[in-house]
Amino acid sequence: MLMTDAAFQLTISAVGLATMVYTTNSAIDDALAMGTGQYMQNVAQVVNTYVFDNMTVLAASPTTPTSIQAGSVTATVPKPLQPTIQDLVNLQLLPIGFSDKSPLGISFTINLTPTNCASGLTNCTIPGQMYSTAGYRDATGNIRSDLMAAAVQMAGVDGGASYAENPALITGMAASWSAANPLPGTPAGVLMMRVGNTSLLAQSMNQFYKRDGSLNLTGPMDANNQAMNRVGNFQSNGSVSAAGNVAASGNVTGNLVAANGLQSYGNASIAGIVGAAQVNASAIQSYGNVRANGSVVTDGYIYAAGALVPSTGTSQQVFDGQACGDPQGSIRSDASGKILSCQSGVWKAASGGGMGIHSMTWQYGGSGAANSYPMLCYYKAGSPGIYQGAGAYSTDNRAGSVADAFSPFGDRGYRQTDGYACPPGTAWVQAFPIIQDGGGNGG
Repeated sequence: MLMTDAAFQLTISAVGLATMVYTTNSAIDDALAMGTGQYMQNVAQVVNTYVFDNMTVLAASPTTPTSIQAGSVTATVPKPLQPTIQDLVNLQLLPIGFSDKSPLGISFTINLTPTNCASGLTNCTIPGQMYSTAGYRDATGNIRSDLMAAAVQMAGVDGGASYAENPALITGMAASWSAANPLPGTPAGVLMMRVGNTSLLAQSMNQFYKRDGSLNLTGPMDANNQAMNRVGNFQSNGSVSAAGNVAASGNVTGNLVAANGLQSYGNASIAGIVGAAQVNASAIQSYGNVRANGSVVTDGYIYAAGALVPSTGTSQQVFDGQACGDPQGSIRSDASGKILSCQSGVWKAASGGGMGIHSMTWQYGGSGAANSYPMLCYYKAGSPGIYQGAGAYSTDNRAGSVADAFSPFGDRGYRQTDGYACPPGTAWVQAFPIIQDGGGNGG
């Protein structure tokens, strides 16, 4: 009985020892799996910092050694879109001596993929994956889905693994996301972390504005009445409003629309056109042309160092005797440049005498037409004028007049091609006749 009892006790002890060894090994495996998940989380956070701090550089998809910055540290990364653990150590994102393998002995590779970055950073994203270089197997060569699940749980929502039931697919924690297995042969036991812009950390950081400008604002910015100092270029694609003064030590270019008053306490130099509904100033000096499409009204004198041209263009010219719709005393000129003024509704020579004499014409009569009868054309509103046809001559040099030395007035006479001896707006009265036939003055 004693030998039997001893053997039984030894058997029980052996079973207990085996159970204890198994339990211990299982606890160690669990600890290593959770340590691997923590390792994945730490490296993924560092990779996200690497991406966010170098968004502009990485968006260009560099394929050659490139200078990368992390805070105040700069280092050359041979493959910027596939940074290694040593690259992250060189940038002091990871401490010196940080292992390139997880507690389970797993090595990882990192792959970043710039997307929609060719036209700038507005729609640019840089998603990435950090995944194990081989499918994990334990010391006996078995796939340990339990350890994979423990590592993923510790890694967080960005962690995932390929399991034996569907090894071609990386399944995220709680099946919240999935991705294709990136390894050849799609083995089970591959661990993965989402990094870059598609990671949960990146999505949570999208609410923050990046100081280097690589992450754009998606809504209005409220400065809470605080000053913005030392601003470089300030560009607005919309309206800019200011409750106070706006000062510029340099040039302000573009259209300036002022709905209220516009004051200048210094000089205002304008190379282009100034259009204003009304200009009120004590003195306006122009070194170029001043053009007005409307009236220019002055309460004082008008001084001109050059010629004063009353009518420019045929549409502004008038002729002697033409009806006048301008105000009394208005001045224009005819086609020949003669000054006319608006007098009682008729354009008349500005220098006309008290009788309103316009010009002189001539008629012949008596025996053999030897007698000559000079006629004075005088202004008369509404008069149709005196039409004589082709033989009309007068001293009026108006539009269409032809100088004719053989007229009754010699080189001072004009043949009137319009046929009017006295133009419309004038009538005539006989002057003193010249009688040469010995008879009366009958015409």
